[in-house]
Amino acid sequence: PHTHGSMGDDLDALVLSSIAHQVVALDEAFVDARAGAIKGKKWSPDQYMEWRKAILERKATQKKLVARSDGDRRDDYLDLRTFLLEKKYEKETQRLKPRSAIKKAKVANLTRSVSVMDANARRTASPGHARRLSHPALPSQSPSLTSSPSSSSSLHMSPSLSSSSLSSPSVSGAPLSPSPSPDYSFSGMHHIFGECTKAVTHIRFGVGSTNIFAFVSRDLVIYLCMDVYHKPGVTFQLKGHTAEITDICFTGTNTYLASSSLDGSLRIWETKTGTCSQFVREVGVCSSIVFHPKIDMLLLASDNKANVKIVSFKEGKIIKSFKVPTSITSLAFEPSGGILFGADEKGQVQIYKGEKDGLSYSLSSRTQVLGPKTIPITSFKFIYLKMDRTLKPFVLVNAKDNLIRIFTVKSTSPSSLGLVPFREIPVLNKTESIHSSFCPAAVYRDAPCLVTGSEDCTIYFHDVKRRDIKPLNKLIGHGAPVVDVCWSHDEVLLASADTSGTVILWARVKIGKT
Repeated sequence: PHTHGSMGDDLDALVLSSIAHQVVALDEAFVDARAGAIKGKKWSPDQYMEWRKAILERKATQKKLVARSDGDRRDDYLDLRTFLLEKKYEKETQRLKPRSAIKKAKVANLTRSVSVMDANARRTASPGHARRLSHPALPSQSPSLTSSPSSSSSLHMSPSLSSSSLSSPSVSGAPLSPSPSPDYSFSGMHHIFGECTKAVTHIRFGVGSTNIFAFVSRDLVIYLCMDVYHKPGVTFQLKGHTAEITDICFTGTNTYLASSSLDGSLRIWETKTGTCSQFVREVGVCSSIVFHPKIDMLLLASDNKANVKIVSFKEGKIIKSFKVPTSITSLAFEPSGGILFGADEKGQVQIYKGEKDGLSYSLSSRTQVLGPKTIPITSFKFIYLKMDRTLKPFVLVNAKDNLIRIFTVKSTSPSSLGLVPFREIPVLNKTESIHSSFCPAAVYRDAPCLVTGSEDCTIYFHDVKRRDIKPLNKLIGHGAPVVDVCWSHDEVLLASADTSGTVILWARVKIGKT
């Protein structure tokens, strides 16, 4: 697999295949109590966690962390340690349960909240906390552990602490050079969803929302959460489709959620009640759906027979359709609604000029974006990014060929539409349909960023402008390939989903005003 950053391949593989990150995550849940329990030491919670991470790093470099299978005796160790810590520190309980234990539990008990408002609140609220997380140094009282420079970035084992490869401390206590991107540090897991029995394929936040969130599983259920920031948990389970759900999208007001399926139907759900208010039959097998950004309740759906259907959910029917050169796998609008992008099954991006009524579209250009490859594009995103003090249009393309491709849009004038290659970023993506995403705010950066899942079970953050392949940061916490990632509009929460059915909400470290 591809590995990025300064962590060596061997060490990265050891960490990813071991229980090290689970041990650190468990300790982080009780860090406030444990920090004061070490005899003869007066450590802060941050110092205690750095000491624990240093111990695990030493075990990794000595090759004491080895691959394992679910259910071996080290799972029993995690269960026992969880029980003992909870018993001893009942008032401080913030549990991250091991995956083996999660699988054994009943579905009703699977969902765990790991609050960032409790044990982390005192630290995130204190002045300079964000910088301490991004540039921590080991406490002077901590054991002296020697390490080669190549292993200093192996402190990426905790899914609940910053893991920036540019800002991790060296084991000897001397900090590395300051990171140019401290704003993509995370204070912990806000919530873990474990309801799904099969792979999660799509996750979405509501438009302009940090509270409304939905995800789709191959168990034919849409899970809708209406207050995920304050009261994380599933509000409604939307059931009705009889075959795999292929896409979901919210209306601009988040009043409705639309879904498409291999059963050939489209459904629209009322988010306040969780009920299906419209059901459109015989639409065909649609791989992508998108609401028109300016016309309420007008939805476009691309089917597997090279058609795009225009559906009015006010009327509950297909009102028009048009033929496309090749079946489209991913649809996206430019925010004004005047340009429609269609990424297709042969590695091309089709660009259409749209009329104001939202019913007429004419092909302006077709660009082969995968070079000579004619494999399907699995994900396509459009955004305006701040670049050199001006807003410029960019697109993000995923395909199953181990690369993320970024393009600039040559012009948003219909007469000269086209895509210009900007850069490529390697990512392990050969078998799964992985969705990458631009970071929507990046308020505290002078360059735009993107986040992506990977088949190595890791989430990576990249600077769009930077030409090297080293990530700004990475998050480790999933136990299966991460196939989708998405931000809340303000970048307060990041959601990620994997092929085992786990969905994680990650809480960012607060830096300045949001």
